[in-house]
Amino acid sequence: MDSKTTPWAGWSLIGIGVIHNIFGLIIGWTPLADGLAAGPINVWDDPPARGFVYWFLAFGVLCWVAGAAVAQIERAGLAPAWPLIILLGLLGVIGVITSPASGFWLTLIPLGLLIARRVQRAR
Repeated sequence: MDSKTTPWAGWSLIGIGVIHNIFGLIIGWTPLADGLAAGPINVWDDPPARGFVYWFLAFGVLCWVAGAAVAQIERAGLAPAWPLIILLGLLGVIGVITSPASGFWLTLIPLGLLIARRVQRAR
C-alpha cells in the first residue's frame, strides 16, 4: 500500500463528498431549485428544507476539500496527524450515534485507512 502513488484515504473522502452531493441533489432538487429561483442570497434559512439541502451540499464540498488535503499528505509520504484521525473518528462516532441510519458509517473507511497509514509510517 504505497501512499505516494495511491492516496486511498483522500480518495475515499472525496468519494464520500461526491456521493453526498449527488444524493443531496437528488433528494433536495425541489428546495434547491426554489432557493435558486428566489435569488441565491439570504434565501437558504426559510423554509428549513432549503437550509437542509444547502448544508448537505456544503458538507459534501467540505469532504472534497478534506479529501484533497489528505491525498496531498498521503502523496508526500507523511504520517497523518493524530488530531486529524481523532477528529474524523469523533465525527463518525457522533454521527452514527445521533443518526444511525445515515451515511456516517462511511467515515469508517477513511478513518481505517488513515489509522493504517499512521501505523505504517510509525514503523
